[in-house]
Amino acid sequence: MRGREARQRFGDIFQGGLAMKRRTIAMFVSVLMACLLLAACSSSAVPNESGNNGGGSSGGTQAEAPAKSDAKEDVELTFLYQMDDRWTAEFWASVVSDFEKQNPGIKLNPMSYPSVDKKQEYIQTLYATDQMPDVTFAGLESMKLIDGVFLEVPEHLTSLLDETGLYRRDGKVYTLPTSKYIMLDVFYNKDIFKKYNLTPPNTWDEFLQLNETLKSNGVVPFVEAGQGVSGMMLHNPMLTVMLNEISEDYPQKFLSGEMKFNGPEMLEIGKRFQALWDAGYYHEGSLSFTGAQKDEKFMEGSAAMLIQGIFNAKKYAEGSQFEVGWFPLPGMKSADIYPVMFGEDIGVSAKTKHPEEAFKLVEFLFSDAVYQQIVEKGNAGYTTKKPFTYEQDYLTKEMYEITANKTAKITFMKIDQFPAATAELMRTTAQDIAHGGDVQQALDKMESMFRDVLKAENK
Repeated sequence: MRGREARQRFGDIFQGGLAMKRRTIAMFVSVLMACLLLAACSSSAVPNESGNNGGGSSGGTQAEAPAKSDAKEDVELTFLYQMDDRWTAEFWASVVSDFEKQNPGIKLNPMSYPSVDKKQEYIQTLYATDQMPDVTFAGLESMKLIDGVFLEVPEHLTSLLDETGLYRRDGKVYTLPTSKYIMLDVFYNKDIFKKYNLTPPNTWDEFLQLNETLKSNGVVPFVEAGQGVSGMMLHNPMLTVMLNEISEDYPQKFLSGEMKFNGPEMLEIGKRFQALWDAGYYHEGSLSFTGAQKDEKFMEGSAAMLIQGIFNAKKYAEGSQFEVGWFPLPGMKSADIYPVMFGEDIGVSAKTKHPEEAFKLVEFLFSDAVYQQIVEKGNAGYTTKKPFTYEQDYLTKEMYEITANKTAKITFMKIDQFPAATAELMRTTAQDIAHGGDVQQALDKMESMFRDVLKAENK
């Protein structure tokens, strides 16, 4: 039952995968999403204090072409941003107010994503319906890969950032990442580890032994959220670490066909992952838990470990009934590699009528006082050459201390060279494997769909 249901879901989602082509993105936008857009952009300009934008609206002007400026009129810019429990309505209202005070003659029409979980669909709808905002913060993971969406960023702004975080296309930079995250890896219950004299593993064999020791003592090793992310361990830390151990050039090898998603290397990794489920190392109910239930089970001590990113570190540090630790999931040989991602990009629409003013807003967002808040509220690392520090919880500090002498690698799910649909294809593949699907068949589908998407994007 576990495999059959998962394969059905796998097939359904994969049928949508081909529509994710960069140059034909408008073709995949559904009437439903067009309706979402109309509903989302229909209310007032500023989000209310509760963060409820009134019927799903971003609280703002629709992303229509700003009026032409003249000597008597203010320049108006539409500004789309991510609003959540980190970057709140109050924070963005302050940013907008401060910018307008410091830049008389420029008025911002703020918008927020109506749903953080569906921000990709929302920004794609704006693009397909020719309603891109002048400036956008976050949600640009796939859009930044498409030619003609954003203006090239001036050198005086790109020079502010560390080169490792910049994505260049034909030598040019079109969006600027604001945040660096230690991506999905292992948080653990230090009390449980101490009780059974366990230490973070350095190899895959040691990791398996750790799980077996916990299980044999009646302790549940892991808990996961089966509603969409049960394959999280596979598609983030396992693939990032184990593929880099095989070859640091693995993205290029997949693109060229030298490596295949249904090849022997991927098959072995997939089987290792499924073996964890088959061995009973996951909490009963993990395949149906929500993300909130997953966190709750870990924080109450019902499971010794879980996979998550640094953005949840503060929550675990402050809300758990025990001291929480962190370690990078080991590969076959070592635990020297950990996955990272650069995100929450800022981009200026290629169709803005006010590029000079739009880039003034980008520069303002990277000003010391504002950028400090963006990084701190996101519990993220900085992407600039200039370091920014803030008071951190004990767990976040520990993560940075541990990774100081390790090698950061871009997480598999954020490889810019891959077609935009790749992450979703692998997420679905990992989900199928976690639910008991045949590993070889799941990877065969992944390989076939990857080649189809790659071929379509190269036309």
